[in-house]
Amino acid sequence: MGLDLRKLEDLKEKMQVEEDFGAIWKFFFDHFGENPEFMALGARAGESMRQFLEPILESICKQLVNRDVMTAQFILTELPDQKFYHGPCLTDAGIAVVFYFEDLKMGMFSLTPGLGSGLVHYGRFSTIPDPRLKMYSGLSSLLKSS
Repeated sequence: MGLDLRKLEDLKEKMQVEEDFGAIWKFFFDHFGENPEFMALGARAGESMRQFLEPILESICKQLVNRDVMTAQFILTELPDQKFYHGPCLTDAGIAVVFYFEDLKMGMFSLTPGLGSGLVHYGRFSTIPDPRLKMYSGLSSLLKSS
């Protein structure tokens, strides 16, 4: 199956409106995450974007597991022409994966706490500043587990 980058627009749409977060991740992995052509298009993202997203991931993890979470080995890949970022991150709460559309200032997050558990936590987040809080809102939608 060849790579069709127009599917990124479909992913962007699904991310904004779809309530079944598992279906969004299935779409991502079916069309991109397991596609070697897609993986070859990306380049290592700049340190500033990694430093921007990492505390958001830590905050989401903390909400999911009700404790502080340490992250390590956050490997963020960028597709500059699409303003799209994606990648895995090891945490002491499990393996996390994120994708983020810079133009929307919105992304998705998954956390698998343990191999073989069958449990996956999902989150959709926004990085649009909330003027009432004078900070980023972090999560703009539900956290879900399946």
